Amino acid sequence: MANLIVALLTTAGVITAVVTLLHGALAPQGELSDSWKSMRTHSAEMVQTEMSALGISVTSGGQDLELTVRNDGQTPLREFDKWDLIVAYDPSSTSTGLRLVRLSYTEDGPPGADHWTIGGIYLDATGPDAEVFGLGVADPGEEFVVQAKLGVPIGSPSANAVTLAATNGVTVSSQFAN
Repeated sequence: MANLIVALLTTAGVITAVVTLLHGALAPQGELSDSWKSMRTHSAEMVQTEMSALGISVTSGGQDLELTVRNDGQTPLREFDKWDLIVAYDPSSTSTGLRLVRLSYTEDGPPGADHWTIGGIYLDATGPDAEVFGLGVADPGEEFVVQAKLGVPIGSPSANAVTLAATNGVTVSSQFAN
């Protein structure tokens, strides 16, 4: 009878140890599977996102930029407040170094120094037709205008670059002269 109790306790201990080890081994596999699914979703979104720069203009003595971008992908573009706008430029014709600035997003009217905003979303940015479907979202085929104001003006003549990066990592860059 004593041997039976010892055998039952030993068996229960072994079963508990095996279940604990299995749980410890399988839990990270579930987390890995969830991460893999998330990565596949993010990758699919990146593949379906494409933007092209249509043009850029510099005004106000090199302080104001206006970049026109078209959504050439299959993914609607939104959440502009989480995007990044980076400008690399020469602040003066006598300077030997570039200035690299990450501008902050603002939703309030014309942007202030070192800020940017979406000036409008259009079916065609060269015409007066504003978007009619999905307000505030650049749907596939639509064009949007990025308005930016630099705190330090761009020098003239100079070669410069601007990069706009969406939240999913897709970017559009354009080089321009002033």
